[in-house]
Amino acid sequence: MSMVDGLGPDCPGLVGTLTEYRHIDVEGWIRDDGAAHAAVVATATVTLAPEGGGTSYAGGYVERQTGQFTGYGDDDRVVTAVTHGVLTGTDGSTYRISEVSHLAIDGTGRPTVWFDRLSCEPAK
Repeated sequence: MSMVDGLGPDCPGLVGTLTEYRHIDVEGWIRDDGAAHAAVVATATVTLAPEGGGTSYAGGYVERQTGQFTGYGDDDRVVTAVTHGVLTGTDGSTYRISEVSHLAIDGTGRPTVWFDRLSCEPAK
């Protein structure tokens, strides 16, 4: 459980408690050049309960992450995550949530590329 201060842009404002249950499948391999690769699929169910009452939300999402990590102890890595989900409110409202995030870190641990794009829209 954790506290949240909103669902994201274009979703209703919400301050409350997020409860999340995740199932994670991980696959990894190492190429001949020593670079390690990982693929993760997380399937989750979530509930959002606002402080002081009001509309609660429940639903789920699927997140797919891929990553590459250079070999021989370097810190170079690239990770991309794509998430899609649907939340339905106790008032009957439904929202589609999507997120794409990407991170590249060089051998010194400094981020060289980073973005996180979250979208939320009423489902039709």
